[in-house]
Amino acid sequence: MVSTSLFSANLINHFSPSHDPSSVDLHRRDTAPDAIAPALLNSNHIFTLTGTSDISELAHDYYPSTTPNLNTNEGDVRIASVSTSFYPGWQSSGSDLVISSSDRVLFYFTSCTINQVSSAIVPSILRFSVVPGGGIEKAGIIPVPTSAAVLNIVFHTIYGTSCAQNFPSTDDLVRAVDALPNLGVRAGALVRPDTPTFSVLQSHAPVRPMDIYALAAHHDIVELAIASSTHLLSFPLYKIGDELSVRIGATYLKRLFHLHMRWKDSVKYLLQKIPPLHSPRRSCGFEDQEKVARMWALGTTLIIGELDWSEISPRGIKNVYEPLSDNLPCSDCQEMLKKRIQEVVTELVAIKTMIEV
Repeated sequence: MVSTSLFSANLINHFSPSHDPSSVDLHRRDTAPDAIAPALLNSNHIFTLTGTSDISELAHDYYPSTTPNLNTNEGDVRIASVSTSFYPGWQSSGSDLVISSSDRVLFYFTSCTINQVSSAIVPSILRFSVVPGGGIEKAGIIPVPTSAAVLNIVFHTIYGTSCAQNFPSTDDLVRAVDALPNLGVRAGALVRPDTPTFSVLQSHAPVRPMDIYALAAHHDIVELAIASSTHLLSFPLYKIGDELSVRIGATYLKRLFHLHMRWKDSVKYLLQKIPPLHSPRRSCGFEDQEKVARMWALGTTLIIGELDWSEISPRGIKNVYEPLSDNLPCSDCQEMLKKRIQEVVTELVAIKTMIEV
């Protein structure tokens, strides 16, 4: 290994508005890439590793001639983009497995560590090697037709570490979980409630509930399906097309339909009960109090017949019924109406709003 090369790392922050890289000069003389500062783990995505002087010999050690040309030549300078999570030397045991993403970012791993998760992963990766049947010793850099963002999530999931610091998109999370079976591992075995990837997926459920639910259903990740289903009461079921219904599958599709039916039936049942009557008075007898019942029936008709079910919430219930009290001259009638509204709101919150398995 050549020891006279000068290295610098340019940190590429994909999330800055201008996309301009911020520069971090390591200035590590007499140091191989395996000693790259672990502090780069806190970076957003990738950094570029550039070398001068005898970089060609150094590159030969790390990028054997049997691999495709993944680097950019600028005079006597070679540039390689390297993952900030899975860089050379991030594991003390060293790296014997190097992967290049479709957008030419390098990832470094130790095969024996991956084999502890599943013995099927490394052989699945070796399928992409440009040296078929050569084994891990002759594989060189293995080009995998998957983006760096997705591979980053995949291997964080395999190692049981969090990718949250990279702010992954929902689409990349879905692609990563979908890719796990192609590596010979069942997604549900690695995406469990006690794992960081599960937590990241769950955090995306309020914004993209159907995507997360469909993902969980497709891979039979029950706990994630339950967690995401709580955000699907407002989702119009008629928007589920053929492709999405096939991905979800009959079992989880049925559970989602049952959730919507159970929710609607529970709401209708709650609203059937009118506010109670108070003791008759000279100024407000039983006949006068029938006005309250008619107003309640009008509000119920509005909620069930005209409002979108996504608007049926404690706040939505109050918005419909509370203005009715303004038309009641009797303070006791107003009190009975407010009491019934509060009962409905309390019982509405208690309704189970997730799928049953």
